[in-house]
Amino acid sequence: RKSVSPSALRRNSSLGSAGENDTWEERDDLEDQLAASREAIVSLEAENKVIMEKFSKMPFVVQQLKDQLSGSHSELDQARQKHSLELRQAQRRAKADVEKEQADCQDALRETERQRDLLKVELAALHRTLESMKREDEKQ
Repeated sequence: RKSVSPSALRRNSSLGSAGENDTWEERDDLEDQLAASREAIVSLEAENKVIMEKFSKMPFVVQQLKDQLSGSHSELDQARQKHSLELRQAQRRAKADVEKEQADCQDALRETERQRDLLKVELAALHRTLESMKREDEKQ
């Protein structure tokens, strides 16, 4: 059910002629339109206030985002430096390990060559002993 506007109450309470009632109706319509316009203005002003509050916070939000981005770049640089340092350390350790392995292999090779030389001397001695034994057998 529709509520009765103050202008409608005035119109109903007046005892004017039909032409006068038409004028009252037009006035009532205009007053209703004016009230609706005022409500719309109040609503738009409230929305505008909310938008302006959000907009006024934008520089702060933008600065926060810039700070976060700067912090991210800083963290990225730190991580890159740490990774680079770890990589150089790992490379040095690997190089040292390879050099140690090479030295161990060279030591083992020298030991093998020494043993080979000893075996050659022993083989030569055995060979001389064998030749000597053959000559003895031939004499007998």
